[in-house]
Amino acid sequence: MLQPMRFAIYMIAGGQFIFLCLAWVNIAMTPSDAAGQGMAYGFLMVGFLALAIVIIPAVLLARSEKWQGVGLFLAALPFLVLIWINAI
Repeated sequence: MLQPMRFAIYMIAGGQFIFLCLAWVNIAMTPSDAAGQGMAYGFLMVGFLALAIVIIPAVLLARSEKWQGVGLFLAALPFLVLIWINAI
């Protein structure tokens, strides 16, 4: 049985990955010119890279009970950054 904090880290990581995959599909299905679509794919690649930099350590830290709090913070960090950016 998964511990609650480990389960939360896995659910947050999975949710963020699914969100970016849906954004990828949305970009592919939206009619636009090549320049706009290329720019959107570029932003999406930056998002995937940032997510990988934050989520991979969070999932690795979820294995240790001692470091699960740090892992949960790292998993929630992209949401916190987006909320901070939108508040400016």
